[in-house]
Amino acid sequence: MATPALTRPPQPQRSALARAWRFVNRDRVLALIVLAPSLLLVAIFIYGFIAWTSLVAFLEWNLPNTPVSIAGPYNGIDNWQWLFELPRWYKDIRNMVIFTVLFLAECMILGFLIAAFLDQQVKGEGFFRTIYIMPFAISAVVTGVVWQWMMHQTNGFNRLIDILGFNHILGLFGLGPFEWLWMSDQNIGMVAISFAASWQMVGYTMALYFAGIRGISQDLREAAQIDGAGTVALYLNIIIPLVRPVSLTAFIILFGLALRLFDLVAAIGGSGINFSTDTFAYHMVQLAFQDLRFARGAVIAVIMVLLSAIVVVPYLWSIRREV
Repeated sequence: MATPALTRPPQPQRSALARAWRFVNRDRVLALIVLAPSLLLVAIFIYGFIAWTSLVAFLEWNLPNTPVSIAGPYNGIDNWQWLFELPRWYKDIRNMVIFTVLFLAECMILGFLIAAFLDQQVKGEGFFRTIYIMPFAISAVVTGVVWQWMMHQTNGFNRLIDILGFNHILGLFGLGPFEWLWMSDQNIGMVAISFAASWQMVGYTMALYFAGIRGISQDLREAAQIDGAGTVALYLNIIIPLVRPVSLTAFIILFGLALRLFDLVAAIGGSGINFSTDTFAYHMVQLAFQDLRFARGAVIAVIMVLLSAIVVVPYLWSIRREV
């Protein structure tokens, strides 16, 4: 007797989209759906405005109530040529180089030294961490007002020197009273600004280094000490190389803060005598929002973005290669 052939019931036909969905990483799609609103906002309010600012830098938009659009009117590189023929711009470059070098050196060196000090299991470690990082919680405007008083010609440090009797001692030798003209001396204006900015950010840098140092294996430290490495050799040969990623991260963050320095300068005294404390951001704000020279202000903004990209893009690329 022949066995009847078994037949499968007809299967419903799936659409091409449904068949393709079987091979899609559903977790990735779900993540994209969840992130889509944030990505859209970032695209509009960050990259969109960067593109718009870059466009404005080539427009003839340097007078109030001047209608402009994507269609123009354009003036080529006239805005760029005007900026690079401006003597004030070269003072800005000088000031930014001085400030950036001092600010990075002060924050990173002092931040690491304080972190190394706290790593020695000192008593009251939590108290010292709080004290050191507290200035970071203060706004730049408040910091600027405080340091403006401290660097005043007759208050702050100069007043303290007088109270401690140093001027009296100088008078015994026929010397005049000592006065440090912080903001009146064109040669040290940016040095004074760097002190104020570093006072606010050293604690933050310390926290970064402290977390990195405490993340190093204790077994590695003990092995180095067994091999005869002292405290200085341990930090120079073991800890500093291992916290290199922390140093790079701190450098990127601090460089960005230095590049957009504005509020601290505005609170302490503005662009200073003969633009001795002028910065890119302060100059840009004056051009765009006081003089209503929007296109010329946009040129400085584009330059600041390009300088940031020169530092940040290689950093992000190196991280991607390591991953």
